[in-house]
Amino acid sequence: MAHFHQHVFARPVGTPDAVPWYDTTSWAQRPRLDEAGLIDLVRGLRRRFAEGTR
Repeated sequence: MAHFHQHVFARPVGTPDAVPWYDTTSWAQRPRLDEAGLIDLVRGLRRRFAEGTR
């Protein structure tokens, strides 16, 4: 079964260069999403990926 698999590693604006992509929890001032923010993010990603399939 053919499929596409992509990892998305977001680095918010202002993330210090010293913070590695695999250890963002080490940055105490990191931005946080609440449940509503996460739902909005997922909906936006779905729309964008759906646009790419047309």
